[in-house]
Amino acid sequence: MKAVEWISNRLILLDQTELPNTEVYLELSDYRQVVESIKKMRVRGAPAIGIAAAFGLVLGAQGIQAKSVEVDVCGRESGVPVVAVQ
Repeated sequence: MKAVEWISNRLILLDQTELPNTEVYLELSDYRQVVESIKKMRVRGAPAIGIAAAFGLVLGAQGIQAKSVEVDVCGRESGVPVVAVQ
């Protein structure tokens, strides 16, 4: 039983709210689904939450359509220091 797995550009999460009665896996393909799964405690434990969040960033980054590599994920030109992102 794996709590978090990455298969074919999709995050597969063990829905821990269903344990111990059933073993249900969620197939997530959008970062918003990952956020919701973390909020609803479908993934639990600091390591699993961290891994799921990192894969959520990957899913979000896959949707970015920057005009060049010179633009960061917030749409600013590179070289601009980021102090805080809200």
